[in-house]
Amino acid sequence: MLVNKKIEPLTPGRWRFVFRRYWTLCKVAFQERMEYRWNVLFYSMLALLPVMVGIYLWTTIFNSRNDPQAVKYITTYYLVAGFLGWRIAQYQWTIMFEIREGRMATGLLRPMSYPAKTFWFEVGGRTWSTIITIPVFVLAAVFLGENFKLPENGWTWALVLLSFMLAYVLNFFITASLGLLTVWQNQPEGFFALYGFGSGALGGTMVPLALMPGGIGDILQWLPFAYIYSLPARIFLGISAEQLVQGLAVQVVWLVIAALFFKWMWRKAIQGFEVYEG
Repeated sequence: MLVNKKIEPLTPGRWRFVFRRYWTLCKVAFQERMEYRWNVLFYSMLALLPVMVGIYLWTTIFNSRNDPQAVKYITTYYLVAGFLGWRIAQYQWTIMFEIREGRMATGLLRPMSYPAKTFWFEVGGRTWSTIITIPVFVLAAVFLGENFKLPENGWTWALVLLSFMLAYVLNFFITASLGLLTVWQNQPEGFFALYGFGSGALGGTMVPLALMPGGIGDILQWLPFAYIYSLPARIFLGISAEQLVQGLAVQVVWLVIAALFFKWMWRKAIQGFEVYEG
């Protein structure tokens, strides 16, 4: 199935129209997710459990070495990385089900970009679930007390937000590209699950890259996963200006590469797309 769409010039009026259209999508997703607020709350509590277990294990190790600074670092890193990782959407599953169930065919016929629709609809839903999730992690931070280190100024908060937004878009292009593999392979669930676990592990959600032995962390810090999960947490903890500029620059480079790769995958997927059901 090949879809050719005429690209209209983005005049100021066109920009406003596009903005209203996707803003409406966000609001619809926001309202839809509100109906599942208790599920979101319980899932966020469930997501917090492995984070607290990791904090307990690492703080036990560093307390035995009488290293309070390391305790504060690992506690803050795990909680922040756990929260940000929980907010990262795995788009490959959404696209897989839409391709498999034939809903993508309907989406392609609508007068809007299918990738943009998929992205902004999930953004709206994630916004509501984040509102529910924040109090759970704030209570965890209060429980941890002085072992949790807050940023010293507002600029750090702004840079964390910027890095997380870049990480979210980078993750969208990567996982959406994975989801398009369903066009050629109808049963990719095992690969998707492996990617979900592996990307988090390689990105530093299980063990901070700085604590990995034998220089492994120095290698992994150049992979895109570190700029999805690890970099925002490192900025939250505080890094030098040189590390900050380098980190954001590499993050943007990976974002451009992922966007170009998704564009190529999207073109190939549209040419080979077939409706399986419906």
